Amino acid sequence: MIALPSAEQLAKRIIAAGLAAPETMVGCSELEISALESRLSIKLPSQYRKFLLAWGKEAGDFLDDSCFLFDTLESICRTHAEKLAKKHGFQLGPQWFVFLDRYPAFLCFDTTQGEDPPVWLFDEDQKELKMVTKTFSEWLNKLVNDEIGQ
Repeated sequence: MIALPSAEQLAKRIIAAGLAAPETMVGCSELEISALESRLSIKLPSQYRKFLLAWGKEAGDFLDDSCFLFDTLESICRTHAEKLAKKHGFQLGPQWFVFLDRYPAFLCFDTTQGEDPPVWLFDEDQKELKMVTKTFSEWLNKLVNDEIGQ
C-alpha cells in the first residue's frame, strides 16, 4: 500500500497551488487540541490531530466556503449537525466528531474507530449518514486533490 501524503505535505501543495500563502497556513498547538478534547470528553484520532497541528487554525483561501477550522468546531459544526440530525430523526452520539460543515451537509467520524477512522457524510438532501472514505487520511488527500484540480 502506498503511503498518502501527510497533512504537512498537503499544506505545501495548497500553497504551491496558490490557495494559501505560507503565513496563512497555521496549525493548532497541542495545548489547544488537548483543551478541545477535554471540553468534549473525547480523544481525537492521531491523523486528525496531525491535520490540526499542520493547518487546523488557518488555511488561506482553501475551502473558504466551509466551516472546518479549529475556531468553528465546537460551535458552528456541532450545533448545525445536531439540528440536522434531530430534524431527520437520529442523534449523533458523544463519540461522533463533526469536523466540517458545508450547508446542507456535514462530515464526521466516530472517535472510537481507531487512529485514522472512516469519514461519514450527512447530506440533508439524501437524509442519510453514509461512509465516504475508509480513512480520514484518504478523505483529506482526496479533498486537496479535488480542490487544486489534480
